[in-house]
Amino acid sequence: MSLANSTYLFGLLGFIVPIIIHLLNKKEGQVMTVGSIQFMPEAESTHSRSLHLNEYVLLLLRCLLLALISILMAGLLLPEKEMDKKSVVLVDTSISNDTRVIRALDTLDNYEKRWLQNGLPLAHNATPDATRPSSVWSLINQVNQLNADTIFVFSPLTISSLKGKRPIINKVIKIIGVGELDTKDYLFQAFKTGDTHKLILGNSNTLRTEYKLVNSGKVNYLKFENDSISWNNGAKIAIRQLDTLHVKIIADKGYEREQKYLEAALLAISSYLELPIKIDSNTTSSLTKESDWLFWLSDKEAPISEAKVLSFHENQFEKLISKNGLKAYHLNQRLNANNIIEQNLTSQLIDILFDFSQIDLNDSRQVAVGQLTPKFSNEEISQGTMPANQHWLWLIFGIIFLAERTLSMVRNQ
Repeated sequence: MSLANSTYLFGLLGFIVPIIIHLLNKKEGQVMTVGSIQFMPEAESTHSRSLHLNEYVLLLLRCLLLALISILMAGLLLPEKEMDKKSVVLVDTSISNDTRVIRALDTLDNYEKRWLQNGLPLAHNATPDATRPSSVWSLINQVNQLNADTIFVFSPLTISSLKGKRPIINKVIKIIGVGELDTKDYLFQAFKTGDTHKLILGNSNTLRTEYKLVNSGKVNYLKFENDSISWNNGAKIAIRQLDTLHVKIIADKGYEREQKYLEAALLAISSYLELPIKIDSNTTSSLTKESDWLFWLSDKEAPISEAKVLSFHENQFEKLISKNGLKAYHLNQRLNANNIIEQNLTSQLIDILFDFSQIDLNDSRQVAVGQLTPKFSNEEISQGTMPANQHWLWLIFGIIFLAERTLSMVRNQ
C-alpha cells in the first residue's frame, strides 16, 4: 500500500472511529442501571439536550479536521473543472511563408494555431518573429503548459534545431517535417586578412551542406557597410579581422609524429587561408607573451597559460579534438595517417583556431523525426508551485479549526 493510500485510510478511520465509540458509549449509557436511583423517572433538561447537540457538532468538526489533515499530508488535490482540451498546431517561424504550410493551415479549421517562438502566440494575433529560437528545446516548458492533448509541430527538422539534451514532455506531440525544396546558397562567414576580404559561402539542402572559401572579388552582389557585409540582400555578417597567428608546439619524446602532423596541418591552413601562421616548435618549455596557442604534447599536465591550450588526453570515444573549457582543448587520439584523413584534422583545427564552429542556422540538412521528438511522460511536469485547489483545502481547514475552537471555548469542552 502506498504512503498516500495509507494516509487516506488513517484519515477515514480518524473520522469514523470516534463516531462509533461515541455511539457505543451512548448505547451503554442507556441500558446501564445504577443502584438506588434506578426507579427515578428519566428527566433531561433543555440545557442537557443542548449540551448533547453541541457535543455532536464538536465531534463532527474534530473528525473533519482529522480528515483534512490526512488529505493535505497525502497531497490529494480536489478535482478541478475539466477544461475542453484541443489540438494545437505549432509552426516554426522559419517556414511561415512556405506555401505548403499555408495550405495545410487553411484546412485545419478546428485547430488552435500558434507560432513556435517565445510566448507561443496565437497565429492570428501576432506576426512570426524572424529570429528563430536557438533550439526547439528552449520552448519546451511553454509547450508543456498548453491546454492540449495533442500537439502538431511543423518544423524543418534541421540539424541546427537540435541542441542539448532531449527534454521530457507530458503531451502527445507529432512532428511534421517541412524541408527545403531547393538548394540555397548563402553567406556564412566573412573575414579580413591584411587588405583582402575572404568569404565562406554555404550551399545547403535537406541531404548535405557544403562550404567553400572565396575571395570577395570573385563574388557579385556584395554590399559592404562599415564592419559588416551582406550578399544577395541576405542577412548582414560581421567581418572578422584575422592577424598573424602565433603557435607554440612543445612535444616530449615519443610525440614526434603528432608534432609533425600538426605542423603540416598548420602550414596547409596558412596556405589555404592565405593567413600567416608563425610556428615555434623548439623543445624548450618557455612561452612568449605573443603566443596565441600552446600545443602541449606530453604525458605531463599542461602549464597555466594565458594562451589557448591544446593538450593530449587520450580518449578513443571522442573525436580527434574536443573542447574542455573556455581556453582548453583536448587532442584525444594519437595521430596517424588514417585518422587525420578520416576525421579531417585540418578542418577541426580551423574550427578551434578561428572559431568557425558556430551553429549555422541556414543548414538545411534534415534529421529523423525520432531524433527530434522529446521524451514522453504521463506525469505532470512539476512547476514548483502549490496547485490552486490545495489553497482552498487550507482555507476550509482554517475555517473549521476556528469554528471548533470557538465552540469548544463557549461550551467549555
